[in-house]
Amino acid sequence: MAETGDFRASFSYSGQGSKVGGFDPHGPAYPILYSIPSLFGISETLKIPLTNWILFLFSVLVLIWKSDLRIAKWAQVLLMLGSPFTLFYGMNLMPELLHLAIAIGIYLGIRAFINQDGFRNLIWVLVCIGLGGFFRDTWFFAYLILGLFLFERNPKLSVLLMVLGLVLPYLSQTLFHESVPNVFSDCINHLKAGNWTEALGELAYNAKRNIYFIFTYSEGLYYWVWKIWILITMVLGVIFFKKSEAIQLGFGFLVLQVIFSIVLYKTYQWTEWRMLSPIALLVNLQLMEKSNRSFLPALGLVFSLASFIGILPFQKKLVSLRENQDLQSLSTELISEISRLENALIRIDPMLLEQYDWAALPIRNESGQLIRYLLPYYSQKEAYSTHSLTEANGQLMIRSVKILNQ
Repeated sequence: MAETGDFRASFSYSGQGSKVGGFDPHGPAYPILYSIPSLFGISETLKIPLTNWILFLFSVLVLIWKSDLRIAKWAQVLLMLGSPFTLFYGMNLMPELLHLAIAIGIYLGIRAFINQDGFRNLIWVLVCIGLGGFFRDTWFFAYLILGLFLFERNPKLSVLLMVLGLVLPYLSQTLFHESVPNVFSDCINHLKAGNWTEALGELAYNAKRNIYFIFTYSEGLYYWVWKIWILITMVLGVIFFKKSEAIQLGFGFLVLQVIFSIVLYKTYQWTEWRMLSPIALLVNLQLMEKSNRSFLPALGLVFSLASFIGILPFQKKLVSLRENQDLQSLSTELISEISRLENALIRIDPMLLEQYDWAALPIRNESGQLIRYLLPYYSQKEAYSTHSLTEANGQLMIRSVKILNQ
């Protein structure tokens, strides 16, 4: 966006983009946020991790500032900084530190609302959840739990929030995100076709598969510890449920997210555990504050730190792989040829994705227009590309699709 002025991403799974705006699968929020550092001349390689760390550390400083409980406060800070989630995702270009900052913001807002019951504090919670949903749709589900919580105090607002909690995730996903094949999208397609039996069968099979793999499969030792940590968090949420309304809210967020993850997503993979972790950390923050010196909430901190230790060798391996990539460079002739194309949508041969340094591809042509690339994704229905990037005789070639068809 910073270089082309276009919200659409250069790289697309289908080349079609979202129904509104033509955004990629991640939606409009990320290009808006990560284009801001470019205005200050921050380099391309630094702007994403630097933005994530600034927002996360700022939220931790606010957490320290707003907390009066000395022991609980430093335990909370240790939990956030010592989480394997923080280390793992703080070392790459994924936005998970941003979601930790959102979790801290929601925690502080709930804390202030429960203690002071002020309308301004409720607005803060609503805004934090809304901002979170702008970056990841699943945050919108928190409106549903918040609506249930507020039912006796304000029935009309409660009903509105519950409706938003159900409608916003669907609208955001279908309108502002490029579609990718998953259980959620498959079920929507079945329902649109009137195949209710197939849709329910798909959900049942996915839930059964997730439950089986949760207890039998993991992608590393630290993931086992991480799973145990989330399980302990849920158990502690039940034990301390009546201690605080804040814990009730946070626990409700987590349970709802777990249900949706098991039913609609592939929860046995790392991709979905990262969606659960910010909310689990939110619940742990609440437990540490309201534990009344009980040692039980310390179990969450112990297992989080144990997983942190377990992730260190894995993180070292990832850094080594990143530093020792053996990628082939793109020729200046190829880059120059692509830069002269007009209104190009270039399909990249998936067999070549791990061989070349694709970061060198131009994202705008000589006229400053956006150049788009199609990265085939499973059985995704693709838009008609204008060109194909393939390999012939050991070198990359850009070919017009019209010529290939002829």
